[in-house]
Amino acid sequence: KVVRAGQVDAALRMLGAGIPADVVLTDVVMPGSRDGVALARELRTQRPGLPVVLISGYNTTALAEGEFTLLRKPCAPAEMLATLQRAMAEARNAGVMPAPPLANQNPH
Repeated sequence: KVVRAGQVDAALRMLGAGIPADVVLTDVVMPGSRDGVALARELRTQRPGLPVVLISGYNTTALAEGEFTLLRKPCAPAEMLATLQRAMAEARNAGVMPAPPLANQNPH
């Protein structure tokens, strides 16, 4: 399920209210007083196990390279999906994100 937030503060409120998230994809350029890099850094503090992927069409986002996974726009949907899946897998492998339940696993 995809949940959209138009601004950094809205995203932080939703996540703070307990909306479940496996990964966050944020554009570097966002409306409001903070950008996607600020969101990613705030989430790293508040929810250190939550993977964050930045996306940008600008070449001026070098400051976030190496700090976060960065997708360049335009990108193919398959590339975006693979990047998000890789970010979640890396978080699970690092032991900071719980593994998803198996599809055929019955909780009872």
